[in-house]
Amino acid sequence: MSCEIYTESNEKYSQFIVEDKICKELKLHNISKAIEVFDDFFSTEDFVTLGGDFKIRTLKNHMICLLVSTSRTLNINSNKLFKLRSSCNNFISNIEHNNCADGIIKIGRCAIRSFYQISKSSSYNSNSEIINKAITYIEGNLESELTLDLLAKEVHISKNYLSSLFYKETNMKFTQFVNNLRVAKAKEILNTYDFSLSYVSSVCGFRNQSYFSTIFKEYTNQTPFEYRKTKN
Repeated sequence: MSCEIYTESNEKYSQFIVEDKICKELKLHNISKAIEVFDDFFSTEDFVTLGGDFKIRTLKNHMICLLVSTSRTLNINSNKLFKLRSSCNNFISNIEHNNCADGIIKIGRCAIRSFYQISKSSSYNSNSEIINKAITYIEGNLESELTLDLLAKEVHISKNYLSSLFYKETNMKFTQFVNNLRVAKAKEILNTYDFSLSYVSSVCGFRNQSYFSTIFKEYTNQTPFEYRKTKN
């Protein structure tokens, strides 16, 4: 299946570039930007005015190609992989049963949002509903300042009780758990993109690049620079 689109004006659009941009924004938990990239690509006049069986089939093919490639490129862990593939297959089925260009594009937009929700959902499963809620909040706000006081207010329990319950359910202290997730996110970005270390530090929630390097080395035995160099 071709992943390049030639419009009636013979202008060439690279779907590979669109997929890469969407995946980048999803990995950075920036769903609004991912949807913006999607809409920019599929709102061109040639797509919007598609008519006839051949052109609808062409749109379906490109949409399916985009969703399959995006779902594979996300590289989420095995705990979420089945859910992601199932979601992708359901959206492909809906696309195949829809013969309206606008409807196909809306399904694709919903699929991108679904992929985002699956990718950002918690990989941890605690017996405590309070801790599950706390972890979900942490994972969705890694780029922001996270404190035990703030989290205690978010889940409506005392700071001391949350600290005790958090360790009981995760076998990690709150700060250790947060740093572990931030380092994992940093590793994913360093593996995939050539962003500056300052930028990676910022989007992963570290207060400065020096602290980022210190924590990263503590968890991986390498500085971010050394880690990136070994992966290239």
